[in-house]
Amino acid sequence: MTQLLYYASYACDTVCFMKFPLFVMLILPSLWLVPPTFAGDEKLTGDPDVGAGISEVCSACHGDDGMGHPEGIPRLAGQSAKYLMHQLFQFRLTSRGRLDLDVSFGSGQHTITGVSKMRSSARSFDGMDDAVAYLDDQDIADVSAYYANLRCRPAEKPSVPFPQVVARCKFCHGLGGNKSTQSVPNLASQSAVYIRRQLKAFRATAALNEELLKEDMFRFSRTMHTNAKRLTGADIQTVSEYYAASPCK
Repeated sequence: MTQLLYYASYACDTVCFMKFPLFVMLILPSLWLVPPTFAGDEKLTGDPDVGAGISEVCSACHGDDGMGHPEGIPRLAGQSAKYLMHQLFQFRLTSRGRLDLDVSFGSGQHTITGVSKMRSSARSFDGMDDAVAYLDDQDIADVSAYYANLRCRPAEKPSVPFPQVVARCKFCHGLGGNKSTQSVPNLASQSAVYIRRQLKAFRATAALNEELLKEDMFRFSRTMHTNAKRLTGADIQTVSEYYAASPCK
């Protein structure tokens, strides 16, 4: 609300012939309806060839082919560039805060904001700090485009029958874990250990606060918490094994 009033006040100074109460009544509703966006949503276009060079740091953990590792390192190959950018923006914000760096360096306005502007999701992992802390927006767009262009290698595992517990997941993550939108991850052929870890984090974290941002590792999503909070340990095991065995496309 403070930010909205700032914009309203600025606009009134610019168009002084308008009466402030009327201006607020007419303009504020439209501002309120505009969702905050990350700089990478529409403005940035990544170059996969440039991203290939940046990915050399990432490949130490995620592999030269971007397929990660079954023991908990996620597959990046074939994920959408938009999803990867969102995650890297979030990693960068929390890592810079943890390292006491200038969070605005190389960043668009929407990528440097705090808890109130993190939309409904955020994440942190201190193991990513050195890899992401010094990337600028274009670096993130480039490396995201690189991994989005890599072809996923389907998991070599026996298929698992469709379990009822994942019925709700398919609306966002697609049938068999192959995504239906660009803003959510593809779960097919993903590490089962990684999926379990993320679901447990989603289940545990109901809200984001300043204290949580100081943690070395967390994962927050309102949407995912709503869907994961009632999952049992057995449910999480079933979900992770199903998606890990699903062939990616």
